[in-house]
Amino acid sequence: MHNACVDVASGHIAERTNLRYFLAVGMCASGVFTALFGLGRYWHIHSLSFYIGVQVLLLPLCHGVS
Repeated sequence: MHNACVDVASGHIAERTNLRYFLAVGMCASGVFTALFGLGRYWHIHSLSFYIGVQVLLLPLCHGVS
């Protein structure tokens, strides 16, 4: 359900913006959120909610865009 909503929203945004900028922002944001997994180990974050939040809430937003 979450991915379907993100896909619809990103489709509307993509139709109204420059596609190059839209994809560039999506790819950069995807890289940042993916790097958060590695930084979680470096920062000694042992909270399951941190990893669930990054994987379930943030990454689908970027993958819907890119």
